Amino acid sequence: MKRVTIMVFAFLTLLMQLGSDNFSVAHADDDNGIVMEAKMGFEGRFSLGNWTPIAVDIENKGDDVQGDLEIEVQKSSS
Repeated sequence: MKRVTIMVFAFLTLLMQLGSDNFSVAHADDDNGIVMEAKMGFEGRFSLGNWTPIAVDIENKGDDVQGDLEIEVQKSSS
């Protein structure tokens, strides 16, 4: 359970920091049966420092798990 939360958190943090149209849709598959797809922005477009929607679809193909989905946004240094 904690491993899934950490993976989702790290993945979404990386996704937010990349800030590029090429990375607006991302997928994560793991051996534990968790499949995740995250889409960010409006049709893949967003600008840092402004409100941005994030849609996350998570599918569990394995045993039941319980956890939290956390998104942390860090300010850009530029």
